[in-house]
Amino acid sequence: MAFTVSDFEDLLQILNENPEWRERLRQAILPPQMAGMPNTLNQQAEMVRDLLEAHRRGEERITQIEEAVAQLVEAQRRTDETVAQLVEAQRRTDETVAQLVEAQRRTDETVAQLVEAQRRTDETVAQLVEAQRRGEERLNQLSEIVGDLVQTMREVIRRLERLESWQVGESGRRSGERFERDTLARAPTLFFGGQGGGTGEPHIREKVGNWLRPLYRQGIEIPPHDDPLLADIIWWKGEVVAVVEVSIKVDMNDIKRVLARTRTLQQVGVNAMPVVIGEEWDTPNTEAFAQENGVEWYVRGGLSRGFLAFRQLSDGNEPTE
Repeated sequence: MAFTVSDFEDLLQILNENPEWRERLRQAILPPQMAGMPNTLNQQAEMVRDLLEAHRRGEERITQIEEAVAQLVEAQRRTDETVAQLVEAQRRTDETVAQLVEAQRRTDETVAQLVEAQRRTDETVAQLVEAQRRGEERLNQLSEIVGDLVQTMREVIRRLERLESWQVGESGRRSGERFERDTLARAPTLFFGGQGGGTGEPHIREKVGNWLRPLYRQGIEIPPHDDPLLADIIWWKGEVVAVVEVSIKVDMNDIKRVLARTRTLQQVGVNAMPVVIGEEWDTPNTEAFAQENGVEWYVRGGLSRGFLAFRQLSDGNEPTE
């Protein structure tokens, strides 16, 4: 029967399953001179297998190397990208640094300008301080001058006030003297007769001195406030003597003086009557005080009852000495 391909496949399978059969078949097929070749072939086959294995491993290694190279390429690409980024960053950094350098330069210029401005300010401040010092010195000098002027003005004002007061007093004194002279000149008319005069007249001083002789004999000194010789007018009608104080404006001191001087004459037995003559009262209280103390008056053209009664006295008899 014919040997088919199927039979050949079966044979190969049997030979693969039975190595010893494969060896016997090899010896039966090969010539004697090639009997030793199987081992060599086996070795060569093993070497081929080893080479194939090495080649496989080499290809795997190459694949690994290619992969590594690919990774290196990728890494290089990323590195290139990173480097590019770093270069760009460096460029931007350089630009930033350049900007910072420019900013620093401008800052330095500004600082230099500020320093110069500060220097000028310091000079200005120093000048102002010096000007302030000179101003204070001048102000102190002016203050001293003003103080002297104020003191001088105060002294001038005091002198003016004293002068004004003196002028007022002098005017008042002159007006008072003129009013007193006029009153003395009109005494006969004011009192409707009688005799008397100012205490500066010798015969009046003599008469008053005679009245006061008992006090002199006793060694009694009469103070000016109580002395009738310092009254303005002494006037009498019959036995009644009027001790008169004359003042344009009758005040409380006039009332007290005329009362004291009248009492002095009354102490020596003279029938003395206190009288004030003037143009006006200084206050209503003065008029009331005069009335309460029995002082007679001729003021503002009006007169008291006692003054009217004195007017009505006869002037034919003189008071005794």
